[in-house]
Amino acid sequence: MPATTALRSDVTTSDYRPVGCDLHSELELLAMQREAVLVEWVDPDQGQVESRGVVIDIEIVDRAECLVLDLGDQRLRIRLDRLRGVFRGAQAVFRRQYFVVATDVL
Repeated sequence: MPATTALRSDVTTSDYRPVGCDLHSELELLAMQREAVLVEWVDPDQGQVESRGVVIDIEIVDRAECLVLDLGDQRLRIRLDRLRGVFRGAQAVFRRQYFVVATDVL
């Protein structure tokens, strides 16, 4: 990484939850191909955030795996367990599914 490139980091806690091997493999492939993506993720301070950039690496920081995006003027490190969606064009590479469970109270 060039010394002039700033690196913003999302890694602030040690409560990391590992992601599945399938997702990890998909992200590694994106990094090898230097793919441009849209990433939806959760920032602990700002809530859900969208970032557009080129996937350049997966790194381990404080025992947490992180996706590294090149945003052009800076690089952003996002913990993998905070990802909510990764899109290449209109195609979802990964999208976390949310389920609402309804229960009847009698």
